[in-house]
Amino acid sequence: MKKNLWILIVVSFISFKQALSTPFIETHHPPIRYQTKDTIGVSSINDTASFNLSTRVVSVDRFMDSLKGADKNLFKEAVDLLKQLKPDEAIVKLFKILKLSSNKDHLDRANILLAEAYREKRENKKGIDLLYTLMEQKNVAHNNMTYAYTRMSALYNEWKYPQESFMDSVIKYSELAIVNAEKYGFDEYLALSENEIGQLLNLKKKYAEAQPRLIKALHLFLNLDMKRDAVNAALNLGYSYLYSKKYKKADEVMDEALLYCNEEGNAYLFMRMYLLKAKINKHLGNYKEGYHYLFRSNDLLEQSFKDRLDAKIVEMVAKYDLKLKEDKIREEKLKREKKQKEVVALMILIGILLLVLILGGIIFYLQRKYFSQKQTLSEMQNQILEKDYELKNKELKTVVAGWVEMDKILEEVKSKIVSKKYKKALSVINASLSGDRKSQKIILDFNEQHPDFLIKLHQHHPNLTDNDTRLCTLLKMGLRSKDIAGILNIAVSSVNKGRQRLRKKLQLKPQEDIASYLERF
Repeated sequence: MKKNLWILIVVSFISFKQALSTPFIETHHPPIRYQTKDTIGVSSINDTASFNLSTRVVSVDRFMDSLKGADKNLFKEAVDLLKQLKPDEAIVKLFKILKLSSNKDHLDRANILLAEAYREKRENKKGIDLLYTLMEQKNVAHNNMTYAYTRMSALYNEWKYPQESFMDSVIKYSELAIVNAEKYGFDEYLALSENEIGQLLNLKKKYAEAQPRLIKALHLFLNLDMKRDAVNAALNLGYSYLYSKKYKKADEVMDEALLYCNEEGNAYLFMRMYLLKAKINKHLGNYKEGYHYLFRSNDLLEQSFKDRLDAKIVEMVAKYDLKLKEDKIREEKLKREKKQKEVVALMILIGILLLVLILGGIIFYLQRKYFSQKQTLSEMQNQILEKDYELKNKELKTVVAGWVEMDKILEEVKSKIVSKKYKKALSVINASLSGDRKSQKIILDFNEQHPDFLIKLHQHHPNLTDNDTRLCTLLKMGLRSKDIAGILNIAVSSVNKGRQRLRKKLQLKPQEDIASYLERF
């Protein structure tokens, strides 16, 4: 962990050193808009500039004054952080405004300040894209649009890309800002744009054109009591005089600028002013004084670097601690989510099991009910069949009994007729007494009630004759030997002999009843 922290510190040190190594004349330092309460007196710049502020009414953008409540505090904090060159912290505040506010003017201003924060972070392309999106919108307030033009100009001047046309973009957006500022009376934006164009003319080495604009910007900043911005304009004007070899004017401008604000809290600005004073004194031949200013500049540079580095280290440590806390919170959140998912999965599983049990219970109940009903129905059908069987057996026995009784009557009549020798009548009676027709009718009725009896009997005993099967049928009906003899019109002894032969064919044991055996089929 310590190793990673020191790597971040070294990277920050290199980035900061590279930033400081950039020539001041080519760097547009962030203009922070605020009204200082410094009580140091301000002298006038003695120059023959055509711009006269003696009768001009100072006009400024009152956006910050119009703010109230939470938005006002957030905007103030964001602007103060930009003034302290802490864009990352400012971005956090600005994103909070973008999330919470519903006022379009506030949202537009937050986006413009966000682009300014990207400029301080050297992420110029992001800032330019953000402002392009804003400028394409309708109903953007005049003050916000004018401010956006000044920031777009500063972004292109900082980015210096595309190399062949960035200066045209700086001039274009600065001129648009100037037109709006003069039309609507936004002197602070007019001063920013004049300063931006003056700096660009310095880069083009058009010092004669740059100086009037820079003087105008300086006077406007002073009248607006924007001392830090006045120092930036004075630095640009001082370098313009230096490179145009107007060393005394450059010295006068810087002497005045040193009175605009206190060194405390503005070390970076004073470091730049001392460095310029050292260069001016070198050209004036005041080497001792030049060395004095160079020494003070180096002290402030070292102190500024130390302060920035300390602030960066504190910021990185805070970010690292924050990241650890966020990782811990994220880990705890993941654990909670995992636990919640496990609980949900368990509840779903329990729910499925309960559902399966309920469905299983319902299915078991329905199956049991179905089998119960089926069994009941089967029992009812069996009862009906048994009753039907008993009824038909009863009817058949009644018929058989009737025939037996009829045979008795006919035998009696036959015996009387025999004595009188009525041969013709006897033949008719004998025909009526023949057992074949009666037995066939009885067996036919029996087979209608028991269609499988004879089939099963022959499957087990294929050696049975027709007389054997007829006897089995009559025995199955539960008839006695006497009744069978009457039906077949034979002697009882013949029936008994037939029964004995049948027992042998059926291979029955002596103690086994033939009628009980036939009940199996």
